[in-house]
Amino acid sequence: MKKTFYIYLIIVLVGLNACDTGKQLTQTKQTAITSFNNGDYAKALEMYETIISSYKAKGTEKQCDAYTNAGIAASKLGQTEKSIEYLKQATYTEFSNENTYYGLYEVYASKDNLSLELE
Repeated sequence: MKKTFYIYLIIVLVGLNACDTGKQLTQTKQTAITSFNNGDYAKALEMYETIISSYKAKGTEKQCDAYTNAGIAASKLGQTEKSIEYLKQATYTEFSNENTYYGLYEVYASKDNLSLELE
């Protein structure tokens, strides 16, 4: 009986920890979005990188919806190579959209590399 109780307790604690991680990720996403919309690209990029790291740690990068905004934030901060990296990664997810491709266009155009922006 005691053994069953401890097993149940462990299962509950693991479940609660997983929920807490989900809540933290949701809060981080909200902070990232708010910072991005307010033009605080440094804070937004920091939060998006935390989100990306979380997905990478679980091996679920292709399910991460943060790459486009991370790339745009990096671009706004003049971090061209990081911007390209994140925007290209976004194209491999289901979350790529017109902002992803326009962001790539702008970054490649700023590098004066017209051949890359047409790919």
